[in-house]
Amino acid sequence: MCVYTVHGLLFLPVRLEDFKVKEMTDKETRSERYDRQTNEQYAELGRFVQAFEEVVLWTRMTCLHLLPARNGKEQQLTNILLHHRAMTAAPLFECMRALYGETMKQEGEAIIPEEVKVINGVLKQSASDMELLVSRRNTLLHATWYIGYGNHETTDFSKITSHKGKPSKDGMNYSNAIKDLDELRDLTTQCGELRDVLSLLLAAFKVGLLKKNEGPRARYNFEKINGRWCKKKKQSKGDDG
Repeated sequence: MCVYTVHGLLFLPVRLEDFKVKEMTDKETRSERYDRQTNEQYAELGRFVQAFEEVVLWTRMTCLHLLPARNGKEQQLTNILLHHRAMTAAPLFECMRALYGETMKQEGEAIIPEEVKVINGVLKQSASDMELLVSRRNTLLHATWYIGYGNHETTDFSKITSHKGKPSKDGMNYSNAIKDLDELRDLTTQCGELRDVLSLLLAAFKVGLLKKNEGPRARYNFEKINGRWCKKKKQSKGDDG
């Protein structure tokens, strides 16, 4: 919870930079701890932002490769649409999923039912993951953050604190955008996993389409483990099959 100090009649949050920082008695000074702990929080937020945008990148690249843009000029024309401000993460992903569906429909019997099942399963899971990440990303980026806030007695700045307001029929509600750094790291990891799934699915799909006699190869690259689609583990030489 953020600690406030009184400035006149207003209660305003105060950053520790506003105080004359006292030295601590241990090996790390209070100022050094402040820098280390707050920099870690800023860094984790930055890592999440980058990881999320990599998911958006692969969503956009998939759309580009599934559309009939045959050369650099046509791809640039297509990029105008894909990079328009209306094409945020959610509509981009919906377009990508529809392009997969339409491509499979047009290929018809060239794509066997087993392949269609795997592709649709991976896309369904990815859509659910994307919906969650988009919601969390919007909350995180539009929250008000209190990194490094406290008072002149604060010596631990590791708690990441923020709030996000949401109007409702019952009035205003406020919630913390993130519980702790571990939760933020977990979201960053989820972004990386979704990015890898999207890039692998595109590669398996496109390579297969180029080899008309084989069709897409998602079934060779994905397997379901504990209810989730993931990259298939390579068998070692000693494994059967």
